[in-house]
Amino acid sequence: MADNKKEILSKVSLKEYFFSTLDQINSEILSPVPREFIFYSSDVLEKYSSSEKFNNDKPLGVKMLELSGADLKDKKKGLKEIGDKSLLMSSFYSDSVEKSIVDKSYYVQLGKTAYNHLNNIKPDCFDIPSFFEQLSQRFEILAALCLRLSLEVNTANEEEYVLKLLEIEDSLSYVEKLILKLDNPKLKAS
Repeated sequence: MADNKKEILSKVSLKEYFFSTLDQINSEILSPVPREFIFYSSDVLEKYSSSEKFNNDKPLGVKMLELSGADLKDKKKGLKEIGDKSLLMSSFYSDSVEKSIVDKSYYVQLGKTAYNHLNNIKPDCFDIPSFFEQLSQRFEILAALCLRLSLEVNTANEEEYVLKLLEIEDSLSYVEKLILKLDNPKLKAS
């Protein structure tokens, strides 16, 4: 993290930036997730980086209920969209979720459920059997990685990052606290 000034980053694509940053954060945690999950998450972040693509005409829970009568192709597409958007709502956009009727845990459960159901329709991805089931099992870790990425991207320096962490500390899960390095000695001194 740059001190008091923003760095100019030169990456080929936004997806590459997300991947390299998430991969770095992932390498720092106690039990890193496989890189295929980092790649998948960076793809989701890149895909929904534009607010037009993220538009929700209906709540994700309602969309999930409506999928029960959909054909297989629409169900597969819908479950992936719900899982992906839930990943972002429980991480990158968690600030806006905290101010709404449903909280972050709702999106965590919804995303895990969507990915589990998607695994029944399309069990492999990146040549990994039961990819979406495994993604569901690692959902909270991936959300915490994306939350840390969001905080790092949206803070100018380490002091601002620490202040933001202290501001949201009460709303964080144990996994998020570990990945966001809430046990950092610099935070304890604050």
